[in-house]
Amino acid sequence: LRVQTSTERPPVRLPTILRNRTERAKAQEAEIVNQARVEAERIKTEARQQATQEREQLLRNAKDQVAELVTLATRRVLQAELAQGGHDRLIEESISQLGNQNRN
Repeated sequence: LRVQTSTERPPVRLPTILRNRTERAKAQEAEIVNQARVEAERIKTEARQQATQEREQLLRNAKDQVAELVTLATRRVLQAELAQGGHDRLIEESISQLGNQNRN
């Protein structure tokens, strides 16, 4: 007969150990999968935000370029008009338009 002392553990059966280890492994697996899902969602959200910011920046750049082109084209047209004697015509049209506005 063997007497159990307080420092000795009762004998544990192998199936119980395996079941406990398996349960812990499954819990760890679930936690890892959950963390991966959270991280993937964070990455997708950041990517969407970055894409939106880049799109907005591209639109601002395009608008700026269009404004520059319009200004350049207007400058060239005015220079051509003034070079071809259109200066007098522009002054007359401006005075005429001012007169029409004052009559109304």
